[in-house]
Amino acid sequence: MPPERLDRWSAVLVIAIFAALALPTVSNPNVIWREADGLMVARAFCAERAPLWLPRIGERGDSDGVTGMELPVLNWVAGKLACAGVDPLIASRGLSFLAAVLAVASLARIARRSLPPRPRLVAACVLAFSPTAFFLARSAQPDMTAVAFGLWSLDLLDGALPANGPTSWRRFFLSAAALAFGALVKLPIAVYGLPAAALVWERRGAAAAREWRSWLYPVVALAPPLAWYAWALELQRSSGNAYYHLGAPLPELVKSWIDPSFYYRIYVSHLFDLYAMPAASGAAVLAIILRCKAAQRWWYALLASAALFFFLGGEVAAWHGYYGLVIVPPVALLAGAAYGHLERRVPPRATAAACAACCLALAGWVLFRTRTWYGPRELAGQYQVAKAAADRALAKGARLAVVSDGDPKVLWYLDRTGWVFGWEAACGWAGERAAPLVLAVDATRLQPPEQAAAAGALAGCGFQQISAGSAVQVWQR
Repeated sequence: MPPERLDRWSAVLVIAIFAALALPTVSNPNVIWREADGLMVARAFCAERAPLWLPRIGERGDSDGVTGMELPVLNWVAGKLACAGVDPLIASRGLSFLAAVLAVASLARIARRSLPPRPRLVAACVLAFSPTAFFLARSAQPDMTAVAFGLWSLDLLDGALPANGPTSWRRFFLSAAALAFGALVKLPIAVYGLPAAALVWERRGAAAAREWRSWLYPVVALAPPLAWYAWALELQRSSGNAYYHLGAPLPELVKSWIDPSFYYRIYVSHLFDLYAMPAASGAAVLAIILRCKAAQRWWYALLASAALFFFLGGEVAAWHGYYGLVIVPPVALLAGAAYGHLERRVPPRATAAACAACCLALAGWVLFRTRTWYGPRELAGQYQVAKAAADRALAKGARLAVVSDGDPKVLWYLDRTGWVFGWEAACGWAGERAAPLVLAVDATRLQPPEQAAAAGALAGCGFQQISAGSAVQVWQR
C-alpha cells in the first residue's frame, strides 16, 4: 500500500482488526473482581434509583452501601441503559470499547504529527495489541476511559499549539475539559498534566506564562476532580464504607518505593509482558538510548507521568497489572519512533512487509497472552443454578453472604447485596443472625483444603448445602 494511502487508513485498519479480535469476548459472562464492583454500582443506579452523587456498592453488609469512589458516570450510564433493557455487562464493556477506539485514534493523530506512515502504524498497533490495553478495552472498568480521555486531551493540545501558528483556544480549553473528565473517572490520570505542561513549554516557552488564558488550563483540568474526590472522601468518612482505594498514606507509599520488588514488577516483569510485547517494550527502550529524532520531547514527559502514576499508586500499582495502562501510550509512541529509525536501514521494498510482520506479530502476541484471561463460558450455568437456589431460599431483596477471599463477584452473579468474608468467620457471623441464612461459597477463590475446611465448618454450625458446583456452592441454615 502506498504510504499516502496507508497514512489515511492505518488507524481505521488497526481499529477494525482490534474490534474483530476484542468484540467477541465482550459477551463472555465471566467477570473479574473489579468488574463486579463497578457492575453492582451500576445495578444500584437502576434497581435502587441511586443518585449519581451517592453511589452504592454491593458489598454493603447491613448498611445502605453508599460510599465514595471515582465519579461513577460510567456506572450511571450502564445502570440507566440496564433500566432500558440493555445488559449492564454489555453496556459497561461497550463503553470501555468505545473509549479504546478513542485512545487508538488519539494516539494515531499524535503520532501522525511526528512519525512517517509505517512507524505510526506500528505505534497504533502497540497500543491496540498491548495485553493490558486489549483486556481493559472490553472490561467493565474505568481505566481505559480515563487513559483515552487523557490521550485525547493531549491530542487536542498538540493540535491547539502548532509550531508555526496561533493558539487555538477552543481546542486548548477542550483539552483541559477532556483531562478533567479523565481525572474524574480515575484521579491519578491527572498526571497527564505533566506532558501537557511540557508540550505548552515546548511550543510557547516563557510566552505561555505571560498569557492569562494559559493559567486557566490547570484550573479547568484540576478543579472538578479535586472537588469530586473531596466529596468522595467525605462520603467514605460519613458512611464508614471505605471500600474504594482513593490513595495511600505517605509512609505506606515510601515503604513501597524502597522495596526492590516494586521496581522489578513494573519495569521488568510487567513492562515486557503485560504492558506490551517484549519486542515493543525493547524498541521503546532503544528509542530512549538512541535519542530518536522523531520522538518529541514531550513524549518523554508522558513517560515520566506514567512513572509518577506508579509512585502515587505504590504497592497496588506494582501488584495489579491494569495500573500499567498509563505507560502503554508512551511505549507505543517510542516504539514507533524506534521502528522508524530502524526502517531506514531496511531495503525500501521490504519496509511494507516488515511493517505488516510487526503488526501481525503484535496481534498474535496479544491473542496468545490473553487466551486464558476470560474464563470458560460454561461457568455461567453454575451461577444460574446457584442463583435459582438462593432465590428459593431467600426473599426478594434479602441479603446474602459470600465466603471468599474478599472477591465480591458472587454477589453480582446471584443479583444480591450483602457480606463478603473468609470461611473462618462464617459461623461467628451466623451466630449473630436470625434464621434463615444463606451463604454462597466462592470455590474459585478458595484452595481445595480451604474448601474442605469451609464445608466442614458450615456443616458443623447447622448449614446444609442446597446447591453444589465446582465454582460456587450455596448453603442454607
